[in-house]
Amino acid sequence: MAQMGELWSQLRRRLSGAFSSRGESGLLERRDPASLRRPEVESDRVLMPATLKWLELLPEYARPTLFCERFPRIINQFATVWADRKLCKLYFETLMGDDRGGRAGFGPEVRKEIVRLRVFYETTMSDAAAEQDWKQRMAFATAAAHRTPVEPVGARGIAARGMTDEQSTSRAAGEQMR
Repeated sequence: MAQMGELWSQLRRRLSGAFSSRGESGLLERRDPASLRRPEVESDRVLMPATLKWLELLPEYARPTLFCERFPRIINQFATVWADRKLCKLYFETLMGDDRGGRAGFGPEVRKEIVRLRVFYETTMSDAAAEQDWKQRMAFATAAAHRTPVEPVGARGIAARGMTDEQSTSRAAGEQMR
């Protein structure tokens, strides 16, 4: 939850920082959009593990492909804000609108994927219950990805755990009962 608060603060700062009143005229002046971006880091160029899980939970028709290839940084951000309805709606609006002027925008193929994703979002994440359901599904998918594989019960596994054959057999039987 703290991470969402930090993302919200960053997004708010970026949006409010789009204008500066310190221009020569004393009026609000537009800033160069590139100056608002944080410096690029390696993780901006690849899809993060949590993003891959998020993509798996999306139905195939709503899953963006070109968008993922061309803008992994933005897709990573979507995966982070998806379960927060207010923040995600704001993120959609900032992507689709040109409130800073002079932005190149997305190509028609990527825009189509964004619109499809937005339609899916608005039809499935319409209330708090849907938001909570998505959070639970994401938590379950993430937990499943982090589970460690079961060690073999053979001689190598027994020796690695420092158990005798009898201890190993009784432990394995107890695990199967659970």
